[in-house]
Amino acid sequence: MNLPSPLNQKELAKYYQQGFSMKQLADKLNCSEHKIVYWMDKYKINRRNRSDALYVRLNPAGDPFQIKTILTSEECKLYGLGLGIYWGEGEKNTKHQLRVANTDPDVIQVFAKFLTEICLLKRRKFFIT
Repeated sequence: MNLPSPLNQKELAKYYQQGFSMKQLADKLNCSEHKIVYWMDKYKINRRNRSDALYVRLNPAGDPFQIKTILTSEECKLYGLGLGIYWGEGEKNTKHQLRVANTDPDVIQVFAKFLTEICLLKRRKFFIT
């Protein structure tokens, strides 16, 4: 039995690329998530993994990092320190998480300053433990 398509391939891909989750698509189209999965598979639309889906949900306006490009000499030093801290102490296993492991509060403060002043990341987007 061939199910009727809720949307054509282009529309389904467009909504998904705009950040709609499969649940949101199902609600919008008044059908089950299984039907959305069926049509995405049939149309060969790649689905996000859980990490990517969570990233899209938590960052609806897009990438929260907006790297500053014109830097003063002090900002250049901070840029170098921030990259050095990340390269030396940062976790590089995950695509959508930024973790730095260091117990020195001064190092952590420098890295937090790097994130807010160079990466232009809003302070509410990260926490220090």
